[in-house]
Amino acid sequence: MTHWWTASDAGLYTGIAGLLAGLAIGLVVTGLRVLAPSAVARGPLIGALYVLAFSGGLTLGAGILGALVDQPAHVWLPLVGVGGVLAVAGGVLIPITRLAYRRAADRRSAG
Repeated sequence: MTHWWTASDAGLYTGIAGLLAGLAIGLVVTGLRVLAPSAVARGPLIGALYVLAFSGGLTLGAGILGALVDQPAHVWLPLVGVGGVLAVAGGVLIPITRLAYRRAADRRSAG
């Protein structure tokens, strides 16, 4: 069986994927901290979190598939790591974001 990529390429791909994942999570969390208290942009933020969770799930699934078809660890382990982080971060932040917007709406209606 041929490897999906070489060991020397794995570091580059993992670095780029980790950079993009961290940047995406950071942008969404920053948006949440800035926009949720004023109840602005609820739909785009929650949509972005669903995209992060879904793409993380796909990446995690690709990593698990790689492990099942006997790809070496330098192929499947970065996929599982980056996909797991994205899936968990997106999944955990969805209810937190909904709660933040619910609290903002309660403050607005009470005030």
